[in-house]
Amino acid sequence: MKTLHITGFEQGGLNSDISADLLPVSAMTTVLNGRIVSNRLYSIGGYENKSAATVLFTPAHMRFIKAATGSYWVVAGTGINGAPDDRAVYSFDGTSWVDVSTGTNIYDNLINPNQWTSCLFNGRPIINHPQSYPQTQLTAVSTTDFSEIFWDGATNWRTAGMKCGAMASHKGFLFAMNMTEGASELPYVVRWSDAADPGAMPSTWDETVPTNLAGKVSLPAAGGVCLNGLTLRDSFLVYRESSIHSFDFVGGEFVFNVRSVADTIGAAGRNSICEYLGIHYFVSRDGLFMTDGNSVESVIKDKAKISFLSTVNQENVANSFVFSLPILNEIWFCLPIDTTYPNLAYVYNVDNKNITLVDLQESYHMASGYPASTTPTWASATSTWDEAYGSWLVSSSGPGIPSVYYCTIQEGSTLASLNSLNIIGFGSDISVTAKFERVSLLLEEGDFSFTLLEAFPHFNSPVDVYLKIGTQESPFDAVTWHPEMTITPGQRKVDLRATGKYFCYSIRSDAKYTWYMSGMTLKYVVDGER
Repeated sequence: MKTLHITGFEQGGLNSDISADLLPVSAMTTVLNGRIVSNRLYSIGGYENKSAATVLFTPAHMRFIKAATGSYWVVAGTGINGAPDDRAVYSFDGTSWVDVSTGTNIYDNLINPNQWTSCLFNGRPIINHPQSYPQTQLTAVSTTDFSEIFWDGATNWRTAGMKCGAMASHKGFLFAMNMTEGASELPYVVRWSDAADPGAMPSTWDETVPTNLAGKVSLPAAGGVCLNGLTLRDSFLVYRESSIHSFDFVGGEFVFNVRSVADTIGAAGRNSICEYLGIHYFVSRDGLFMTDGNSVESVIKDKAKISFLSTVNQENVANSFVFSLPILNEIWFCLPIDTTYPNLAYVYNVDNKNITLVDLQESYHMASGYPASTTPTWASATSTWDEAYGSWLVSSSGPGIPSVYYCTIQEGSTLASLNSLNIIGFGSDISVTAKFERVSLLLEEGDFSFTLLEAFPHFNSPVDVYLKIGTQESPFDAVTWHPEMTITPGQRKVDLRATGKYFCYSIRSDAKYTWYMSGMTLKYVVDGER
């Protein structure tokens, strides 16, 4: 009897681009609702219902605010009927909803709820919608109403007749992109404010006054509409439909020098960009990318680019969004597959460069944070250390383990619950089906057939896990799957009887807890030379 040890999943990773028979033993062809960390395959936890509030608005954008007075979410969306007096901005602390709308009827006819963008400036949240006006909380407190941002002196953006597609912060400046100035639509114009004093908002955006640093530039039309921008170390990168430009502070007459980072690739949508550890990650119509401000590199080339191009809904890819999950060093590229809004995440691990997939409930937007009132702590966890993993983040009195909150797509006149994805794996309300699969696995070189007799899966799981073995005569054949077998917690051996040239295995669970697989040992015999 011969032995094959399957280990080192981190080195093999997920790969659906290369023919499976050419992949190393440790590679996977499917990792769904799981991740690869420390050479283990981990399932994610389930979903949790976070709020039963019936606030009469549609939530579409979230930003987590960690303030001195306590942590909370800013949740922006649209009123149910689009009426002028609809309330469209709320704060949520994990338990309670507070209406923090401006109260000035600036939320008329917000047709596209997912077009909200946000940033932080001097500790204050700023939100903007292209059909409304930029606004901020002058004090970052969950009960503080938003106020319209001033253009110059006592004149706000509405009075000045100004709108923008997106607003973002960069050091002491605010940037506005894709301008509407009066009746003129200026999709290629980028404006920046005067530099603000510490702790204050910019005093003016008027670039005609030579005593301040406010300014504007019109980028070439060939690069497409300006979608959004984001700080990258000392630079500010503006993302357009098919180009990326860097604004570098030089002072003097020009204030910012503009240079091209990419002239053939850009961002898919306003919220399809995020920064993590000095790198930008973004969704383009051509794939998933990263940039250091000088060059652009694919994160899915030779791994999952083919699946991206063949499955993503190109008609709605502008609705994609991206966020980081620092506790696990992950970037979540959330994409629409067979829907209008994202229902699948390509999750990129910054440490080991692996891509895995996570099913989503169709969502306008997601973000990670630590709402203390509802998030469990390590002390309150009911699972064991082997069942959960991550970092020792906090004590029992700390803010807790982060949740990934999301705005689901809802029908009707009320907001159904904001939900969260249980990323660590403590008990959840709704289970998720995790699936790990490898096809076209050759046990050893040679024109032989083989018979599998025993499998020794190296699981650590508090729940039942299901194993299915398949065979192929060639890598191009459909898989012939044998009946699924149940592996109970603590079980170390599975008896098999499967004969073929190429072998496949599929492991799944329907669980609310995290479990992991560190490897599997297969026992087999060679049936004879063909």
